[in-house]
Amino acid sequence: LQNWEGYRLYKNWSLLATLDIMELDCLIPYPEDSAVYYITAYNSYAESAPSNLVEVGPVSADDPVTELAPAVTLNLYPNPLFLRTSKNYELSFQISLPEDREIDLAVYNIKGQRVRTIHQGLLTKGVHELSWNLQNNQNRPVSNGIYFLRLSTENDRISKKLTIIN
Repeated sequence: LQNWEGYRLYKNWSLLATLDIMELDCLIPYPEDSAVYYITAYNSYAESAPSNLVEVGPVSADDPVTELAPAVTLNLYPNPLFLRTSKNYELSFQISLPEDREIDLAVYNIKGQRVRTIHQGLLTKGVHELSWNLQNNQNRPVSNGIYFLRLSTENDRISKKLTIIN
């Protein structure tokens, strides 16, 4: 596993911007002509393979405005979770849904095996607080390591990496 320091944003195969690993967004002006964008992660020794290429075309005043649908969001905290210093051995999750949705929220280990099902079924529109007591589906404590929290709906799939350290 690499310890990435940041991201590099490329436009038409030329470096456009370098972003700190904690920067979550970057404003990109619309190009006057079509442009191809991609990102990579980097550290002092290496650069990752490029992401999928995204082609963006020019926008004119005559183009219709498209309203974006509200997004499904998933947040978790604390992350990483340090068991020695934590008084509360559980991770909290916050899910925001723009409408009522059937969801599947589960924790997976690094091998892609489902460790714990947090919630399966209908959640109503709005913000929901859920938690995980760091036990697997057999109600045994999980070990230190890297896990992935995955939220799946009919239209969305969000994954977040989480780390448990003892």
